[in-house]
Amino acid sequence: LTQGKEAFTNEYYESRLGIAEARLGYAMLKTGEDKKKYLGYAKLEILNTKKIYPELGGPEFKARFDAMLRKIQKALGERVTGLVNK
Repeated sequence: LTQGKEAFTNEYYESRLGIAEARLGYAMLKTGEDKKKYLGYAKLEILNTKKIYPELGGPEFKARFDAMLRKIQKALGERVTGLVNK
């Protein structure tokens, strides 16, 4: 509901971060393929938001999205690059 509404820009990015964080937390309760699947959902949450809004709400939010993506990449056992080249 907040997407695209200038008055709710901060709320939109907070909610997107919250969704990714919730997915990460849920994934960490799982094991094996389920864990990998839900970590993938968390990663996609961030990457899809960046695809739609490349600036990710400015430097503060971009740093937070980057930090969250790094946590997810680490949990997936991927090379930790954050938002670089994403």
